[in-house]
Amino acid sequence: MRNFLHAAIPLSIFFILGNQLTAQTYCPSRSLMPWNEWIARVQFADLDNPSDKVRESRYVVGYSDWTDKTATVEKGQSYPLSIYMGLAYGTYATNLFSRVWIDFNQNGVFEKNEKVLEQNNFNSTVTQSVTIPTTASTGATRMRVSMRKDVYPSVCDVESVFVAGEVEDYTVNIIPPASCANDVTPPVFQNCPSAVRFTTPTNSAVATWQPIIATDNCMSPPSVSSNFSSG
Repeated sequence: MRNFLHAAIPLSIFFILGNQLTAQTYCPSRSLMPWNEWIARVQFADLDNPSDKVRESRYVVGYSDWTDKTATVEKGQSYPLSIYMGLAYGTYATNLFSRVWIDFNQNGVFEKNEKVLEQNNFNSTVTQSVTIPTTASTGATRMRVSMRKDVYPSVCDVESVFVAGEVEDYTVNIIPPASCANDVTPPVFQNCPSAVRFTTPTNSAVATWQPIIATDNCMSPPSVSSNFSSG
């Protein structure tokens, strides 16, 4: 009879409750002519920025980088978001379209389900309540505010098609719910066997298994590391 080797391979798993934030590069967006219609002020949670026609090093034509201004929001909570229009003169009548995106999953892309405001108003303030998803990634991410004349802006409009209006970018800091200040609920693991066993005709075998998945009530997503990899 042939002798068989029985091997039990232990899988040692450890978890780190924390987000590994990396610098993201977002698509550019700006208008050609922000002189008659522009974003005059943005309010969101504890952020209040009367940007008006500020001309600083942060500004290029049709776009302002306000990522040094931060709104801090809590997962699962709702906050008012208001966009104020700047107009060349008081009686100016025009048709303005506004959209706002927040990169909730922090992947460097403003996706369709991350659009948090979409309103059309001729020349006055637009306001909408924004609820922060409980599945949003914790930490700093990007918010894009875009206002365009006559048609809704796209997230990555360029000046060749985006004639009148303005774009502003901000930082949003997403924090865990207040109930997590004294978190006593452990994370939950899936696909985490205590051992993987093989019966092999030789002294080696390729071990494969499903990747370990972790979920946690106060951190989304937790990062999972292991000292063995499948394969």
